[in-house]
Amino acid sequence: MNKKSFLFVANWKMVLTAQQSMNYCQEHISDMTKLSEATGNSIVLCPSFPMIGAVNYLTIDTPITLGAQSCSSFAPGAYTGEVSAISLAEFGCKYCIVGHSERRHYCHETDEDIARKVRHCLLAGMAPILCIGEVEDEAIVIKTASILDEQLSLLSDYVIDLGINETRTIWIAYEPVWAIGTGRLPDSHYLHEIYDMLEPIVSKRVPQGFTIRYLYGGSLTEENIESITNIGTIDGFLVGGSSLDFQKFKNMISLCV
Repeated sequence: MNKKSFLFVANWKMVLTAQQSMNYCQEHISDMTKLSEATGNSIVLCPSFPMIGAVNYLTIDTPITLGAQSCSSFAPGAYTGEVSAISLAEFGCKYCIVGHSERRHYCHETDEDIARKVRHCLLAGMAPILCIGEVEDEAIVIKTASILDEQLSLLSDYVIDLGINETRTIWIAYEPVWAIGTGRLPDSHYLHEIYDMLEPIVSKRVPQGFTIRYLYGGSLTEENIESITNIGTIDGFLVGGSSLDFQKFKNMISLCV
């Protein structure tokens, strides 16, 4: 039986400066290339907007893929300060994170905003990485199921009319808000239950014809990542803080073989 390969998405958030982003790539792209080839795992780098062009240039002709941390919920037009999905795709982005809890909280993005972003990503040829998750006082499986269902409730309205030529893969990243940056990983029993109930929710909210893949994110480290690789529906990981330290990131990827 072939081993499972995982997608590792490095979300650098607004942590690295432009020079630090350049240094990271110049110092580690060669090692990342070897790591991807040796493990069979795929690596996606999501720098801040100003560094997308530079990171794209530095990763050309490597297996490392480029992603964006967000995009506009609007089509190209008179929206000062916004960045369209199609522009990101033209710069080489193959993936785009949408609906991250920090965007929902700090930028007040709604489920409708996020569903619109998913649509624009698909139309631009990018695979959206749609983040969903509950806050701590909702961290009961039955209640969480309702929260996640609500967060996905408008998705069908915005993708149902897309043609067969558009990108048909949507990545669902389950990130419990109470785990992000806290060092607290949900126990494997809880995660098994969450992913088991996610599939029927997603199948209800996403029209037929789309491929759905699942990620986990939230306080992932080299010490705990192996404990959740046996959850069958998890196809990869959305990694925040641990992706900023290349040795930690490398160890995490190396463990998932």
